[in-house]
Amino acid sequence: MAVDVVALQPSFGIEVRDLDVSTPLPDEQVDELRYLFDRHHLLLFRHQRLDAGDQIRLCSYLGGVPDPASLVSNVEPGGFHPEFKLVFHSDYAFVPHPLQGISLYALEVAEGSVPTAFVSNADGARTLQAGLRKRLDGLEVTLLANTTGGREDVACRFTEVPDPALTTSTPP
Repeated sequence: MAVDVVALQPSFGIEVRDLDVSTPLPDEQVDELRYLFDRHHLLLFRHQRLDAGDQIRLCSYLGGVPDPASLVSNVEPGGFHPEFKLVFHSDYAFVPHPLQGISLYALEVAEGSVPTAFVSNADGARTLQAGLRKRLDGLEVTLLANTTGGREDVACRFTEVPDPALTTSTPP
């Protein structure tokens, strides 16, 4: 049975409609979700009631689940709780092998909350002007998590400041 999908943006992302992902899915639907994820890079499932096991199972349909326990919250103890609009960032981009994907599940969204936005690096790279693409070809980038000046009650990925030599760069 084919799932009902609607494009979120012209370049990437789809909403998967009328599919209950709180229970195990048949192999045909798992294969279809994997195909859709590989093709569109962002799947949105609205109005789901999932526990942690359901979310991990759904993620496992699309790939490995290396670190299933993270909490972003402004009300729960132990959760990272930003008190401001987060600027553009890429979750886990600073690890040696960035994740293929990330899963977000909203338990409670306060009125007036800043919405989560998504962008596609692949689409950005694909639409670069030829001159800029040529300047960037062959270059590598290293992303680091900024842990200086943070709050003591917010968990950080690193316990010490990275080597300053790693943070310097030469413009192309």
